[in-house]
Amino acid sequence: MKNNSTKNRSKVLQDAILNLRSKARFNLFSKCRSENGATLVETLVALAILMSVLVPLIGLMAILAGNHPAREKVRALNYAQLTLERSIFQQAWTDTTFNPDPGWRITRTVTRDSVLVEIRVDVFRREDLTSIMHLSTVRLGYETEMSNHE
Repeated sequence: MKNNSTKNRSKVLQDAILNLRSKARFNLFSKCRSENGATLVETLVALAILMSVLVPLIGLMAILAGNHPAREKVRALNYAQLTLERSIFQQAWTDTTFNPDPGWRITRTVTRDSVLVEIRVDVFRREDLTSIMHLSTVRLGYETEMSNHE
């Protein structure tokens, strides 16, 4: 008999534990279920905040991407640097004007003063002929032995 009563007690305890677990789970889920519709409102508020930040940023990016004068200045700087470096490398100590691309004009002016050579490069837009970029440098205008033998 003791054995049956022990089995009954353990069965009652197991049932009680299962009952408590199911109630605890139900209470846990019922708390989550009490927020009906709140997630939609939260999502809409988050989207509104995100859009209030993204719309001005997109406008700023469009302005920066279409900054035409800055692009022209960078291109003019590249032309001027390239012309100046070529002149130094080739030791081209003569004045010249040329058009690297349609709409662009580059003028190289060389001034010799005893052993010094000043190289000035001006980059213009051909439409208005205003100087966009000006670079100059002063170098020693020595002649190499190879150029003396030729």
